[in-house]
Amino acid sequence: MPRNHPPRLTRCGTPISASWDDAWAANVEATELRLSRRICGARTIDGEPCTLFSDHPSGRCRYHGGHSLTGAPAANRNAYLHGLFVRRLRDCGPHCPRFDRCPFAGDDVVDIPASQRPFCPYELTEYELSIEDLCGQLPPNDDTARQQAHHIVLLQVLLGRAAQALLTDDRPKTLNAFLRLSGEYRRALDLLCGVIPANCSSLS
Repeated sequence: MPRNHPPRLTRCGTPISASWDDAWAANVEATELRLSRRICGARTIDGEPCTLFSDHPSGRCRYHGGHSLTGAPAANRNAYLHGLFVRRLRDCGPHCPRFDRCPFAGDDVVDIPASQRPFCPYELTEYELSIEDLCGQLPPNDDTARQQAHHIVLLQVLLGRAAQALLTDDRPKTLNAFLRLSGEYRRALDLLCGVIPANCSSLS
């Protein structure tokens, strides 16, 4: 019966994720020593360690698994597509109209470079749940359909963001963006319905 070994820690006491190789763990530790404090250490969009503080047992911050809403989805078989499309989600920051009342927001997010700011956890969770549900209806090994599914789910998230903006902004540009996204969403959905016609009604 295998023994439960205690997690490896950096010199600052941050748990080292089992998915980190030695080079990344060393990078995280060097960043912590430079900042003289613990950091999350998850890989940010610019390829650098997340420098937000975490006292969560996992060692990750509230954006990267230290909160029930966040963390990588289980058995993600679409990692590459996922990584390409989520880059278009909103990143967290004061530019978000809900930043002043979001439980994830904080001065620590404002203080890190814009290129390292995490994605909005709500948009990211909506994206991950939707793509998991949609890909479950696709024929196996159909890469074209999977790519189209990611495109549809991204449009769905962006459409929701545009609809939310319409509630507070009546400028013609906002309405135009909503209408264009809506049209593109319908066209993309029609294309995918040719692949899964039997289940298409559940997507509309």
